[in-house]
Amino acid sequence: MSEALRPITGLEHEQRQTLHRRFKLSHAAKLECALLDSRLASQETNERTATTPQDLQTAQQSLFESRKRFRDLRC
Repeated sequence: MSEALRPITGLEHEQRQTLHRRFKLSHAAKLECALLDSRLASQETNERTATTPQDLQTAQQSLFESRKRFRDLRC
């Protein structure tokens, strides 16, 4: 079904699933989920590139908090 709708919507299968999952969320929650999508990607990069144990711990803590909020919102 996703492949049939792709020319019309321009969305990949995963993107359609994400939109479908977030459909019932409030507008504010949808905006926060979109923000968390980009934030999680940059925080994962920060975790991978951390050079000192202090930086790694800070990166892991912020990543954990963002992932927790992501799950709490049911993004």
